[in-house]
Amino acid sequence: MNSKDNFINCLEHVATLMNQSNEDLQDTISRSCNENGWYTPDEIHRMFQAISTHYCDRTKLTPWLDKYPASKTEQIKTVGLIAAGNIPLVAFHDILCILAYGYHCVIKLSEKDKALYIWLVNQINTFDPKLGEKISFVDRLKNYDAVIATGSNLSANQFKYYFQHVPHLIRSHRNGIAILHGDETEEDFIQLGKDILFYYGNGCRNVSKLYVPEGYNFSPLIKTIDANFSYVNEHTKFKNNYDYNFAICIMNQYKFLQGETLLYCENSSIPSPIGIINFEYYKELSELISSLEVHRNSIQCTMSNAPIKNWPTITLGQSQAPSLDDFADGINTMEFLSKL
Repeated sequence: MNSKDNFINCLEHVATLMNQSNEDLQDTISRSCNENGWYTPDEIHRMFQAISTHYCDRTKLTPWLDKYPASKTEQIKTVGLIAAGNIPLVAFHDILCILAYGYHCVIKLSEKDKALYIWLVNQINTFDPKLGEKISFVDRLKNYDAVIATGSNLSANQFKYYFQHVPHLIRSHRNGIAILHGDETEEDFIQLGKDILFYYGNGCRNVSKLYVPEGYNFSPLIKTIDANFSYVNEHTKFKNNYDYNFAICIMNQYKFLQGETLLYCENSSIPSPIGIINFEYYKELSELISSLEVHRNSIQCTMSNAPIKNWPTITLGQSQAPSLDDFADGINTMEFLSKL
């Protein structure tokens, strides 16, 4: 691996810059919002805060890096990275993992998220040129030893075929879910709102479906979400999706409840369109968990206000604050890299 102290110092430096206000960063944020209509300064700063807190903290990085032995090969590998553009800097964790092994990271950026990555690499290069030179951007991947890529289910299958000749870590589409028990408080609902609506619901960790007990009273949930997350209605793209999906629900006579912020649609599907949160009733929690086994590969994370036997859960409100060990799709990126 790289010199651990230098590596951590660099990440701490980047985190410090993310939380400062300067003309260069503000210009970058502005350009990023122009690249992607879903991005706003608030959501970009939200990601900066998550990266700074969970990925660039020395007290967390040091023991985490100690868990992973150096690569067995003396040859420096080149890892191709195909970055998604659904939420700001979504590939940061992958870049961190690749650099931690001292490998070269060759990135094919999404057209919807370029400015932030260019700014990020410029800051790394300024602080540690030797580390910065290990990151490059390309229009098309070539001359790589392994590939990490994230995409839709269709593109994931295409990636698996195209990169079958090299070690690859391919991630497909997943969603977050929440299991409610009927004893949630107003604060629980506020936290759940974060899981649903941070980044306007575009992340793979965003909750797209609720599982609720039979006879569940939605009124307190809807009231709390509307009172605390009305800002999403001020976003043109979100409001357009809400209005469009409301019309679809009416025309197709779907069973749904209408909030001012979200539509709550009774639907067995886990993915849901922007502006809609699907829900499904359950009788017994044990039966629900058994039924969810079939969908395990479609679920990124499960939110709950209490632990659930035989099923991993995350505290409500923490879906968009993954730790260093919260690997996407449950696949340990560091172990993948260690075997190259």
